Amino acid sequence: MTEFIDYVWKNLDPAEEEGFRVASEASLEKIYQRGFIDARRFSVAQWKNACHKFSKVKGQYRFRREDLDSLKGFFFAALPKRPFDPKRLKDGVRPLEWTNELYQKVLRFESDLTLEAWRKIVQSHVLPKCKKGD
Repeated sequence: MTEFIDYVWKNLDPAEEEGFRVASEASLEKIYQRGFIDARRFSVAQWKNACHKFSKVKGQYRFRREDLDSLKGFFFAALPKRPFDPKRLKDGVRPLEWTNELYQKVLRFESDLTLEAWRKIVQSHVLPKCKKGD
């Protein structure tokens, strides 16, 4: 978790005032979407709301390192798993239900792909390549 906070701190833009870093609303969402915040416990709205207590100057939130440390409860605490690499998938026939399992266990956590978008991909790209019963 401390490694995540260190990484985020180093990648926030420096503020004009020494010892501070700044983040826009978009930056806060990016931090969330990249998996630094534990999405199983907190929504993006809860994460952003927690950051609203820090002063906002010119549309950006100002953080000291201690401020970011105070948000450590929001950061993902577990060690990161090996990122999903589609090249590691073995070729072969799979039941159609496998596409839902792939989305539920991998894609929804490691991408911003929605279930609806995934279903469209399956419908337009996967199903046309399937044989009846495969």
